Amino acid sequence: MVTDPFSRILEYKQAGEAVLLATLVETTGAVPQAVGAHLIVHADGESEFTIGGGALEEQVKRDGRAILHGEMKSQLISYDLAELGMYCGGKAKVFFEVICSLPRLCIFGAGHVGKKLAELAALTELFHIVLIDDREPATTDKELCDEFCYSPHFSNIPSLSATSYVVIVTSSHQTDKTVLKSVLQEEQSLFYIGMIGSVAKAAEIFRELECEGVARQRLARVRSPIGLPIGGKSPGEVAMSILAELIAAKHHRELILSDNRK
Repeated sequence: MVTDPFSRILEYKQAGEAVLLATLVETTGAVPQAVGAHLIVHADGESEFTIGGGALEEQVKRDGRAILHGEMKSQLISYDLAELGMYCGGKAKVFFEVICSLPRLCIFGAGHVGKKLAELAALTELFHIVLIDDREPATTDKELCDEFCYSPHFSNIPSLSATSYVVIVTSSHQTDKTVLKSVLQEEQSLFYIGMIGSVAKAAEIFRELECEGVARQRLARVRSPIGLPIGGKSPGEVAMSILAELIAAKHHRELILSDNRK
């Protein structure tokens, strides 16, 4: 059983779950816990550990959940226990720290572009990089990413969440379509989905998937052709254009489009 809140937080970071750490940093008068006490709050309102229980802890849990569902900014909040109906009547300051894991960048296809993208993305230190391919990996492939997933025929996909980025750059149009269909069948909407290829290829794959029952609204969220129009067609240049688009999406910048992207 884990009794250390920081070890627990490490587990959540590795699992890709955002949580909030509330720490009692200052007290005046009678307060049920000492400075340094911690409380972990989850987005669903569940909590672990304690900063003293009672009305103070319940209010901290409510505030922590609101922060997780709001702007996700760490902040300091002061509490007057008398105002919370606690007879001890002290005052407390609690620091709320949002603990976010790196978003997963799932690159489907360990070909020339996929490998270059993994290599370049690693330099940014913005993503947990997962490389997925239908071929057995070479030793060097595993060195390019945090995880390598061997998936024959792309029959299974790694765990995805609402913060995941998906880039589809497999070795054929058919496997691109197979992966895209699987990804779009995920229950939650993903943060970013992009597929390499021309305008004509994207239109045909979208048409086929819609005929196979994929909702048009979901297809509309797919970026294809992928990458900002920076010019150049070498694997490195294409990978750079894709990475530029991922970073723009991460910072909610308006993506630059060009009518003549092919």
